[in-house]
This record gives sequence, C-alpha cells and structure tokens, in this order.
Amino acid sequence: MEQAKIRKQKAEKRILEILRSLEEDTDLEVTDIEFGKHSIAEISGAIAFYEMHIRLRMELG
Repeated sequence: MEQAKIRKQKAEKRILEILRSLEEDTDLEVTDIEFGKHSIAEISGAIAFYEMHIRLRMELG
C-alpha cells in the first residue's frame, strides 16, 4: 500500500514537471494542478493540448 502511494506521488511530481516545462516552451500559462480535484483524464488532456499547441507553432513557424 505504501509503495502505491509513493508511485502516485512520483507520477504527480513528474506530471507537474512536464506541464511546467511546456509552460516554459510556450506563451501559455499552466496553472498548478490539484490532484484531488482533477482527474487523470483532465490532466492527460491538458498535456495533450500543450503538446499539440507546440507542434502547431513549430509547423506554422
């Protein structure tokens, strides 16, 4: 049980790192995510949105 909690905390930390790095690479603002309030689907959707935004900006110049 304790290992699952540690894995979850590591995953949450990594997700926030990814979102913050995406924020640095774009002019978009990433707000801090409260993991108790946001589902994994919402978090995954946010990451996918930022990745798509970066790809579009790179393609369009």
